Amino acid sequence: MSLDLLANAYHEQLINNDKAMEHFTSKGVTRELVEEFRLGAVLEPQKEEHEPYRELPTFPYWNVKDGCTMIRTGGFMLDRVGKWRAGVMEHLFPIGDYDVQLYNVGHSLPGLRTNKVILANDIHTVLLLRGEGYRAVGVPGYQNWQRPWVELFTNSDVTMIVTPLEDEPVNAQKILDLFHKRNISSRMRLLDSSRTLAERMLDDEVNVQELLAIG
Repeated sequence: MSLDLLANAYHEQLINNDKAMEHFTSKGVTRELVEEFRLGAVLEPQKEEHEPYRELPTFPYWNVKDGCTMIRTGGFMLDRVGKWRAGVMEHLFPIGDYDVQLYNVGHSLPGLRTNKVILANDIHTVLLLRGEGYRAVGVPGYQNWQRPWVELFTNSDVTMIVTPLEDEPVNAQKILDLFHKRNISSRMRLLDSSRTLAERMLDDEVNVQELLAIG
C-alpha cells in the first residue's frame, strides 16, 4: 500500500470515529483542519507492523509533486481502553522509513498571496496557526535544520517561534544567521516558558497577532 493510500485510509478511520474527532476538536484541531491536512488515526492498523501505533493519530507529510512522502504518529494519544488523553505533540514516531522533512511546506509556500511564514517546532502549533489563517511550517527540531531549506524561503518574511528549552534558542539563532546572509527578512519570537504556542492558544494566554507582529 502506498503512503498516499495509507494516509487516506487512516484519515477515513479518524473522520468516521466520533470519539476520536471530539478529541481533535477539543485540542483546537477542527474538522476543516483534519480534512485539509488529511490527519488520521490508527484505529484499525492497515499493516501488521503498525500494531504498535494502534490508537495513535497520523500526520502525513504532503508534497505537491510527490504526494505523501512520510507519515508520523504520536501525541493526542489514546489509552488502551479507548479513552483519549492528551499526548505531547513533539514526541512523534515515523510509520515506516523516516526522513528529516519540513511539515506543511507543500501547503504553506507555493501559490499563496502573503509571503509571511511562521516556523514552529511542533505540529500542533502549525495546525492551530493555520486555523487562525497563518501560513505555518513545522521544523523537526531547529537542531535538525538543513541548509538547503533556506532556499525555500527566499521570497518570504519569516517568524520563528522558539521555546527556551536547552539549546533551542541557540539553534534558532544559527538559522536566523543563514536567513540574514541571504537577505531574507526574519526574526525570532522567544516564548517565556517551555509551554508551546499551541498550549497557550488553547488557554487563551496569548495574543497571537501581537506575538507575531503580523498585521
